[in-house]
Amino acid sequence: MKNGLLLIDKPKGMTSHDVVNSVRRMTAQKQVGHAGTLDPLATGLMVVLMGEATKLSDFILTGDKSYVVEALLGVRTNTGDTDGVAVENKDVNVSQQDVEKAVSSLAGEFLWSVPIYSAVKVKGEKLYEKARKGEIIVTPQKKMRFYNVELISFENNRVRVRLFCSKGSFIRVWVEKLGEALGCGATVAMLRRETSQPYSLDNAVPLDVYGPQNEGPHWVPVSETLPDWPKVVVEGMDEKLLKNGQISHKIARYLEIEYMAPHIPGVRVFSRQGRQLLAILARGELGFSIQRIFNIS
Repeated sequence: MKNGLLLIDKPKGMTSHDVVNSVRRMTAQKQVGHAGTLDPLATGLMVVLMGEATKLSDFILTGDKSYVVEALLGVRTNTGDTDGVAVENKDVNVSQQDVEKAVSSLAGEFLWSVPIYSAVKVKGEKLYEKARKGEIIVTPQKKMRFYNVELISFENNRVRVRLFCSKGSFIRVWVEKLGEALGCGATVAMLRRETSQPYSLDNAVPLDVYGPQNEGPHWVPVSETLPDWPKVVVEGMDEKLLKNGQISHKIARYLEIEYMAPHIPGVRVFSRQGRQLLAILARGELGFSIQRIFNIS
């Protein structure tokens, strides 16, 4: 069984679930997931989790992401992108200066409603499932942060932008707000994910090129994941206790001395013999606690 991250350049027209199923078929491996959904219209970096790496989804999902997005001005759709049905069409009469000003105004942290057509759950049901049934929905609000917002081009009523955003930020909402700021409405016409920190599209492989035997920069072994987390090596009784779900007093004390700085979210623990990833521990107010234990032979 393969244990690690597979960096895929997702093609347009496939759901994230489609990509996962394709990888399952190609690798004959059932334990496959992903860290961050991409809509069918979107392309670009998709982090696929395989084997024991599926235990890391909650931690990899926390990283910031970056995208190139193209907004089509003068159109609003029910889904926020051109895959949806147009609900409003307006004439576009904006200048380059208008666009530059609007784009700049949308850098920062905002409290915005999530899209109706999204996988956010309300009372245990995904919003897009409620929307498809025609239910009246009051969508929840979330903090969304956008930064390093850069206007790439503006021509033929299309605005192309590169931007970075925090976990839980919706590009479709950002584009809708751009349309509001310009007074003509807007919808996503193209979206391409370039990074999902710390991973980059530069190292991804197109899905139709990937082969299970072709390892390269698109393959990240589970032992090399979470590279920003410090690495701690244990052995003997400390290792045995950890495998049984306990942190020895010696290791707990060591961690409290060395790794309680606020900027350190947790540590990766490795065995001295074989240098295999044993566990990840997260830092809390009362010290470190075991978050995941890995079973890698």
